[in-house]
Amino acid sequence: MVISFNNILQNGGFETGSLSPWVNLGAAAAVIDSVVNTGAYACLLTPTVTKSIVSQQFAVIPGESYQLSFSVSKFSAALPSAPFAYSIQFYDISNNFLSYGLVGGANDLPDGNEGSWLSVFDVTGIAPPGAAFGYLYIGAFPAAGVSAVVLDSVVVVQAEGIGATGPAGGPPGETGATGATGPQGIQGIQGIQGIQGPTGPQGPQGIQGIQGNDGPTGATGAAGAAGAAGATGATGAAGAAGAAGATGATGATGAAGAAGATGATGPANSLADQGFSAFTNATGVTESTQIANWTVTSPYYGSLGFNAMTGTFTVPATGKYAIAATINYSTTAVINAAIPSASPSFAVQIINATPPNTNLITGLFPILNVNAIVLNLRVILGDGTVTLAGDVQLTAGNTIGLFYLADGLTLGLNLGGADSEGIVWSVHRLT
Repeated sequence: MVISFNNILQNGGFETGSLSPWVNLGAAAAVIDSVVNTGAYACLLTPTVTKSIVSQQFAVIPGESYQLSFSVSKFSAALPSAPFAYSIQFYDISNNFLSYGLVGGANDLPDGNEGSWLSVFDVTGIAPPGAAFGYLYIGAFPAAGVSAVVLDSVVVVQAEGIGATGPAGGPPGETGATGATGPQGIQGIQGIQGIQGPTGPQGPQGIQGIQGNDGPTGATGAAGAAGAAGATGATGAAGAAGAAGATGATGATGAAGAAGATGATGPANSLADQGFSAFTNATGVTESTQIANWTVTSPYYGSLGFNAMTGTFTVPATGKYAIAATINYSTTAVINAAIPSASPSFAVQIINATPPNTNLITGLFPILNVNAIVLNLRVILGDGTVTLAGDVQLTAGNTIGLFYLADGLTLGLNLGGADSEGIVWSVHRLT
């Protein structure tokens, strides 16, 4: 393949000391000088509760391919690196999406503080007809207990063709002397102006102007018509009451009336009201944890025994209870390693049991387990749904919760699914 080494990107090594013309998406990215691969500066991507992505637009030619290369490492030696991904996407002149040029990523980056960097080289597919722009996206994604990511030496060049591999030559000759530096090339032409952004929101209303001076007093109006006659005066006070007459004799007591009919029986107490139904979504995890931060607003509902923040339900009375949970999940990165012994699962547990955290109902992740002559592979599915359901006997005062049990799996997960399918958990008393 013949590669043109004229970097199409601007400020690909961040050597201006700033991000421009890179565009910062999500959590703030920053230019640093403490951990670098080449030159004096690099870019630090720090995902917090949101992803941290930098992007740059560049012009493309339909029918051509482009090579992407860059160096990347983790920022903190004491923590594993945040999940990391990159892509190039093709758009037409009206900024309509056409196709993906390439997509890639990694989970375990080396430590840049020790001079260790991952060098990435990737080539796009051919730019489709009508393509005018390429958009490069490089970013780090949030997960519990992970290091920020350092990016440096980003280059995009045009791959001008692919030829057949020639035969091996003789041994390499001695390295010649370094030639003199050539003169600086002429400045490239200015890129195509981007499409106009949408109209901004209307500004706030201006303050009220100063009140004007009072106008001159108008002429006196004509005299009004005479008023109506006044109301008749009040009636005089009544005369004094006459003396009361003597009290008459008490009459005989009447016979007792018949007893009234018995009233209808009131409604029975509903055992199903002693329970809850709750929803949560998009919880990022990499290790075993109790699932918390639930929503009990309509169409879901809570109860006095359910703590929506911690996800713990305190059993109000001894009896039989129905438990159900539907858990959607998605992996946060491409699965690139097998799990030979891990069996991750979801479980409803009695938290204050003896021993603590005793499983009541357990559901294993769906596992792809292939054993063929040339392939032996055991991995979890990238997207899936686990359903738990069962009736159990519980004692008043038991505390129960819904847990993710990693069993050694360190792959990052979105509990609730990538498309907001969510998790629904409910408990109701039967007897």
